Amino acid sequence: MISRLFYVFITIIFTQPFCAQSIWSTSKLGSSFGLLALDQNQQSINPAAFAVQQPKSITFQLDFPVALSDVMSMQFQANYKWQKSYIFHELRGVFHSAQTRYHLTNAFALPLSAQLQFGIALEGRLFIQPNYYGNFFKLSSRMGLSYQFNPQHYLSVVLEDIAKSQIQTLRLEHLWCISKQLQFAQGLGWNAAQRPVIYLSLVQYFGAYRIHFAVNLPTNHLQLGYTHRLTKNWNYQLTQSWQVGIGYLIQLNFTRK
Repeated sequence: MISRLFYVFITIIFTQPFCAQSIWSTSKLGSSFGLLALDQNQQSINPAAFAVQQPKSITFQLDFPVALSDVMSMQFQANYKWQKSYIFHELRGVFHSAQTRYHLTNAFALPLSAQLQFGIALEGRLFIQPNYYGNFFKLSSRMGLSYQFNPQHYLSVVLEDIAKSQIQTLRLEHLWCISKQLQFAQGLGWNAAQRPVIYLSLVQYFGAYRIHFAVNLPTNHLQLGYTHRLTKNWNYQLTQSWQVGIGYLIQLNFTRK
């Protein structure tokens, strides 16, 4: 099994690196690579990525770019189930001496069948930058789908900025559950004005511990995450990442189920 996984890595690395560029926008510090939700909610990235095993949770997260001492990000997330739908709310702030940004996201998801999940999200962003161009408000939306082919293979599709064709971004991700303890994902993001972004991800479980490693190609964004289940209801996660243009980033979050 290990050799098969190794061949997958080698094949993608040697056939696709010319397509890659820097990963997601820096406007969302500490963003995750994963678009699917098997054991934790990911509706902040994919509106359809609710976790049936975690229908209700609250998360508080802090992001610290070490190389940028005057930048910090904070966010609060809450998700819950209402009748047959899954609701998600997120309030996030990015604070810098020259600019402050507030993001408010609301997502709605619905299981269309036992295998197919659909979700849509609306995000409002308030930019406060008194020393430059003044303040302004921006609205954006995204739509997501998650599909389970079988217990081992999942596909996720996300379309961001639905109303603006020139900046629309299409994200695709295939997740392979090799075993109950090991998962492998490969994904890409594509915008008509730019080259595709490609990433690879591995998740390994060790009892109450979860380790997540991700890299995009070529190697200009690395992410290593560590999650520990403290009690039946509380988890904490420590993520370290490095990205061109941002440098070393530390992300810490606490989740209550």
